[in-house]
Amino acid sequence: MDSPDLYDNIRSSKKHRAEYENTLIKYRPDLVKEGLVSETVDNMFNFIDRLSIPDSKKRKYEQVTTKWLATSNIK
Repeated sequence: MDSPDLYDNIRSSKKHRAEYENTLIKYRPDLVKEGLVSETVDNMFNFIDRLSIPDSKKRKYEQVTTKWLATSNIK
């Protein structure tokens, strides 16, 4: 945690995670009921990481994937 960039990335990641979880909570009561919101966001992050896209593009992919998860019935 000596690097300011690392701290900013962690803080930003927590903020984004909360945003994604809140979106799923709002639109996917089935995931809330089954306690799968956090696991679904973890899986989404893993999926995005496996795409081998530049870090500068990951946020956009996360947003699109979250919207897709919010409107689908995928768990």
